[in-house]
Amino acid sequence: MLFVSAYDYPEPIRTIMMISQIATGIGLFLIAFFAFFYYLKEGYFETKRTKSYIIGIASVFSILGLYRFFFFYHDFFAPDENSFVLWRIGNLILLVGLISLNFLLERYIYKKTKYIFTVISMIFGFLYLIIINKTIATIILNIGTFLMILFPLIIHLIIAIRGSGWVRKNALIIVLGIIILSFSFFGLFVLETLGILNTTTSRIFGHPIALVGYIFIGYGLIVMLREE
Repeated sequence: MLFVSAYDYPEPIRTIMMISQIATGIGLFLIAFFAFFYYLKEGYFETKRTKSYIIGIASVFSILGLYRFFFFYHDFFAPDENSFVLWRIGNLILLVGLISLNFLLERYIYKKTKYIFTVISMIFGFLYLIIINKTIATIILNIGTFLMILFPLIIHLIIAIRGSGWVRKNALIIVLGIIILSFSFFGLFVLETLGILNTTTSRIFGHPIALVGYIFIGYGLIVMLREE
């Protein structure tokens, strides 16, 4: 079987990269599991609102976990001739997860934006879906991903500024998580482009850094409705 050449690294680097991706995927599914466990334990499935919210959060992290495992296959085991199709599908899964996250935030956490962020996210997702040219699709993907991460950051910065006590603390935890996640998505890429980091280092440490961000975000989102 031919492997995707971008990940044709010698051992043990290749194995380390594989473990890095697997650990991130498992971590995302564990966050989803913890969401169900936490709310079942605390008895917060009693209202329709909290039930729908927690199912949504668990679904978002499950989708992101699926995205990571999908790219694990793409990066290490997929034949080269299937690389583009799998790349398209994998990134579409990511966009679905991020669109769902923005929808949940605007539906349950911060309604003043009137689903504007969700609509913008869906537009970028639709454009990515219909545009075949990889260069243009990549540009749309990068801009869309950036905005879909930026929108939750804006929402929780507003909550942190206007809120107080536990609400502010929780919002700041999510903000910190988003900043860490953004660094793993975009910061390492910039450092790699500038020649400060090499590609191997960026790809080894990018996933664990992202997982740390996901953990902060997941915790904040899971306990968001705790004191209502």
